[in-house]
Amino acid sequence: MNTEPQFSFVIPALNEEKYIESTIRSIQRTMSDTPHEIILSDNGSTDQTVELAQQLGAKVIVNKGVNIAQLRNLGVAESSGEILVFIDADVQLSENWLSALKIEIERWPEHKQIVTGSTCLVPQGGSFV
Repeated sequence: MNTEPQFSFVIPALNEEKYIESTIRSIQRTMSDTPHEIILSDNGSTDQTVELAQQLGAKVIVNKGVNIAQLRNLGVAESSGEILVFIDADVQLSENWLSALKIEIERWPEHKQIVTGSTCLVPQGGSFV
């Protein structure tokens, strides 16, 4: 019996074909055999964002014309995980993201809602922005 919580990754997006594949692949690589789902909450992309996400196994919800908070909430409504992870479409998880999170989970009190953030690392060759 698997006692690990399932993670639901919610990705709000609009025309993110340039980044979405690397974002989803970083989640898949980092999570490996850990139960998880990836939900793309799309705001009516006119590029290949939706198709790429579907090809990579993400569940896709399209709701055109809503704000980013609504996109996240729509993703949550479709999620089944015990732990929600909100990640932007141009972000990648680091290789040690899951192991660092598991250490933090051990510190969390039971039956509490926890909000946490992560350290942002600039990729090699990234700009000063």
